[in-house]
Amino acid sequence: MQQQYEYMAAMPLFAHIQADELEKLLPCLGAQTKNVAKGGIVLLAGDPVENVGLILSGTAQIVREDEAGNRNMLGRVEPGDLFAEMFACIGVAYAPVTVVAETDVSALFLNFRRIIHSCTSACAFHSRLVENMLRLFAKKTLALNEKLDCVGRRTLHEKVHAFLTIQREQQQCNPFSIAYSRAEMADYLCVDRSALSAMLSRMKQNGEIDYQKNHFTLLPDFYP
Repeated sequence: MQQQYEYMAAMPLFAHIQADELEKLLPCLGAQTKNVAKGGIVLLAGDPVENVGLILSGTAQIVREDEAGNRNMLGRVEPGDLFAEMFACIGVAYAPVTVVAETDVSALFLNFRRIIHSCTSACAFHSRLVENMLRLFAKKTLALNEKLDCVGRRTLHEKVHAFLTIQREQQQCNPFSIAYSRAEMADYLCVDRSALSAMLSRMKQNGEIDYQKNHFTLLPDFYP
């Protein structure tokens, strides 16, 4: 159990909180662990939102489906990432998105009201937890802005160009790898998968990019 606390203490949400402090803090927050097999539902659209989710292990996709069943992938969460925190923060009663396990997932759920309202002892590590969460909120907002920057472009070429530019800048290297399959990339950009594949092929023929599966290189003609 001590090893598990030490593992969690290394995550951004619990930065500067020691394992022994975490052992005292988690019961105060009503912490509950949920294990979900690959393909299972970590959080279902329509579920009540009272808790903040933290991925302990595995990866999951945050998806939204419209009335016609069209699927839009809003993002991916990995170990150390939060989900549902924005909805809990603004008081959304029911989750508007579904979190689907890409692999076997272990998630920790923390009661949001207990996070923002310190316990009677007003422990210092509770205050640090709130500071850490604010930083993660800012990081999530930046990621959403990056997605909006991509999907807000007028043409498919501009969407793909913006997406690959952001990926290269985040990884600070060229060539680089992306964590999305073609279907996931199409969902992220809100475009048709076949049209995306055709655009990538055209950009490759035009000398803008080179790629092999999820490994991309931006070539000189990529830059305007």
